[in-house]
Amino acid sequence: MASSLSTQHIRKRLRGSRTAGRLILGTMFIFLSGMNLASSCIVPFLGFYGPIYLGSLVVATFWNAILLGAICFRHGWARFVLAGFLMCFVLGLLIFIPDAVIHHPNLRGEGLAIILLLSLSNIAAATYLLISRDIQWLSRPSKT
Repeated sequence: MASSLSTQHIRKRLRGSRTAGRLILGTMFIFLSGMNLASSCIVPFLGFYGPIYLGSLVVATFWNAILLGAICFRHGWARFVLAGFLMCFVLGLLIFIPDAVIHHPNLRGEGLAIILLLSLSNIAAATYLLISRDIQWLSRPSKT
């Protein structure tokens, strides 16, 4: 009897939980918003491209919130859209980095490190969105 209870507990934990999924999504929102806020400190170095970059950060934060909310409300498609969105943002940054380094020598130090850190954090967030059992369990439609 005791072994069957422990087996049921292990199976339940392996499938994920909604509470853990919501906590992970909240943490992910704070993390992604913090990274966007940290990368906004390089805007003064960008000159002409500053407002464009700042606008893209505001839009990215907005869509992060919308899609994380959609995942919380059990829309399974939002997980894949957000992962794709984060990867497209990384692709845009990887296109932006060489141009920024060539045309803005003030950006080579801390600014470049912030852009690379933002890229790596978005890749990590997208990967975790796709492989986390808690988020998969949270984004499934209910059976009621």
